[in-house]
Amino acid sequence: LNGMRLLLIRKSSKIRFEGVLLKDAARWNTHILGSEDVSFRRCKLMNSLINNEQFGSLDGWDPDASRRVLIEDCFGWAGDDNVAIKCTGRGALDSCHSVEDITVRGNVFLTKKTSLKIGTETRCERMRNIVFEDNDIIEADRPFGVNVRDRALVENVLFRNNRVEYNY
Repeated sequence: LNGMRLLLIRKSSKIRFEGVLLKDAARWNTHILGSEDVSFRRCKLMNSLINNEQFGSLDGWDPDASRRVLIEDCFGWAGDDNVAIKCTGRGALDSCHSVEDITVRGNVFLTKKTSLKIGTETRCERMRNIVFEDNDIIEADRPFGVNVRDRALVENVLFRNNRVEYNY
């Protein structure tokens, strides 16, 4: 796996974070790869808002080829996407070839890019049962995004009761 992450959860299950601070990642902050039953509650995620040659793609949470991920009642401040649900096609992902049952609820986000996103990498069969609800987006270039660049079938996605203060 290329690139530094502050936190890489790979081929894991039943992982729970409550009230932690995830700060100053050099690239993606939290990469959840090929895992299931992972939750973040009442956490704070803070990345630099400045992308440069040394520190690019400063995503917040990246559920990647994972199932049953919950991001709830958190605060996220990121230079790139706050939450980017994806399938990068990296690593030996024998146990999970699709993305399923991802919930992003009750959070507060600020970003210079897309706040709530599916994609850009969509190298799996399916991405389904994804819920973005009751989130407050204080600032974003694009509040919401679905970018299917590769082959995945994206289905059963719900954006409900999300609020946006300011977008560029």
